[in-house]
Formats: sequence, structure tokens, C-alpha cells
Amino acid sequence: LGGYLFMMLRFRRSFVPASPEQNTMANKLAGIRGIRRVPPVYISSAVRSPMLCGFFCPVIVLPSLSLSENETAGVLAHELTHYKRGDLWIQLFGLLVCAMHWFNPAVHLADRWMREEMELSCDEAVLSGQGEDVRSVYGNGMLTILRQCRKRRVPMTTHFSPRLRMMQARFENIMDTRQKKRGVLWIAVVLVLCVLAGSAVACVQEKVVEMV
Repeated sequence: LGGYLFMMLRFRRSFVPASPEQNTMANKLAGIRGIRRVPPVYISSAVRSPMLCGFFCPVIVLPSLSLSENETAGVLAHELTHYKRGDLWIQLFGLLVCAMHWFNPAVHLADRWMREEMELSCDEAVLSGQGEDVRSVYGNGMLTILRQCRKRRVPMTTHFSPRLRMMQARFENIMDTRQKKRGVLWIAVVLVLCVLAGSAVACVQEKVVEMV
């Protein structure tokens, strides 16, 4: 947590308010999604990926990249979806469970699965009902980000994950126009599995201690 706070303080120094056009775009996209309180949008040369960060005063941070207007709209829509769903708080819960059950690989695997489902779900929410042309623009924007993204994910943010398997899944998901059922329910299921996995191991350890 200390490392996260230090990193956020370092990033904050590089924050520059987004352009009026980008703020107008964010407000418009937020209105479409029923978001009343729109998080501020900043540009930063210190980050390599769009991200939502901050729990009590969340902000959207965009990297200094040459993205088209439509690509920027896709990025903002994705981060606003994270914001509307409260995904940062869900990530915090997963982090706390992992800290409590650091010894259990099943919990860490469940937490990773949860974060991956979160990204896929946001992609689907943004692209629901959209055709191949919009999906192609969205994928191109993601590819531009991927080319300069750091390999290490910034914790407790919606930082872009450059892991090869995850990227392959996201690109396949973006171009798949079939109706899918992935969403908040899946994330809730993974959270429950995360807790149950930790509880199960704790119970086993308690029994072992009693036997000894």
C-alpha cells in the first residue's frame, strides 16, 4: 500500500488537465451511461496506460499518446464503465483477501481471474450492439497502447494488462459480435470463489493444527 501511495504521488506531479474537447467527450459518454458525477480527466507523461485511480476522489488518467477521437472515446468509455461499477473497490477487496491468504495460490489465481473478467466485461459493455467498424477502431486504440505499455501492472488501478494471454482473449472478445453473458454476475462469482478458497484453506490449516 505504501508503494502504491508513493507511486500515485509521483504520478500526480505529472498530471495535466485534459483538453476541453476531451472533457466534453467524457461528460457526454458519462451522460449516456447515467453517471452524474464525472471523474476529472488528466493527461500524464509518466503513465503508459489509461487508468482509473483513486478511491474517494477517483480520476481518469490518459497517457500522452496520439489517439484518434474515436479511439479516445473508446478509452474513456472503458474507464467510465470501471468507474460506474466501482471496480476499484472490488480490486481492493481482492487485494485484502490475497493479503489475508497470501499462502494460498488458489486465492491469487481467483483474484487474477476476477481482474481479467473485469476487463473483458468492460470491453463488452462498451462495444455492446456495435459493428465491426467500431470494434476495429477500439482494437486499434488498444494496440497503440500495448506497443508502449509497461509490463508491470499498477496495483489498485485499472492499468492496462499487457500479458499475452490476456491480450489475446481481449482482442478475440472485441471482434466477437455474438451475445455473451459475461458481466457483473461473473465478477461476483469469482469474488465468492476467492473468499471460499481462502476460508477452505484456513479451515484445513486449523484442523492440521488441532491434530498436531
